[in-house]
Order: sequence, then C-alpha cells, then structure tokens
Amino acid sequence: MKPNRLAESARMAAATGAYATTWSALAGALPGLLTARTPSRGLGELLGVAADCVERCGTAAVFSVGLEGIPGLAELAARRGSSQLIAQASRLLKAMNQGAEQSTPQTARNGI
Repeated sequence: MKPNRLAESARMAAATGAYATTWSALAGALPGLLTARTPSRGLGELLGVAADCVERCGTAAVFSVGLEGIPGLAELAARRGSSQLIAQASRLLKAMNQGAEQSTPQTARNGI
C-alpha cells in the first residue's frame, strides 16, 4: 500500500462528506503503516487526512478504534522534530484525545 496514493483517495472520499467512513478505513490501515520499520513516503499526508476526519467526527471516531487508540501513533507523535509526519501524528492524537474527552459521561468526569 502506498500512503501517498491512499491519502489522495481518502481525501477525495472525505470531501464528499464521508468523514466517518473514511476514518474507519484509515483506522484499519494506520497500525500497519505506523509500526513499519521505516515510515512510508506520504504517511504524513495520510495522517493529515485522518486528523481531518477525526476532527469532524469527534467521539464517533474514538469509539470506532477504541479508547486504546492506534498502535504506534503516540510514539510517533512524541518524537522530536517538525516534519509533517510528526506534526500530523500529533494533530491526530490530539483530535482523538479530544474526542475521548467528549465521550466521557459528565458523571464520570465529576466522580459521581
């Protein structure tokens, strides 16, 4: 799978309004791409599309992959540097964390 080609296709699918469906497909593909020995060319762009989808889907995106998230994403986002790959990984992780916070029932937040 070539992430740069997948990113363009995913971007086009999301542009039709199918953010949740696009995210569902990307959530399945990302673990293998993120845990690869070396990052594939275009992975940063693909993470950007995924972040767009999660930002638009919110809590639905978090529930589709579970609260444990996507293997390899947190490690990539924690790296030092300013590459698109790291920036988009951080953006996706932040969007997923915000979705998780929104999904927590108010009573759980208040400790009731």
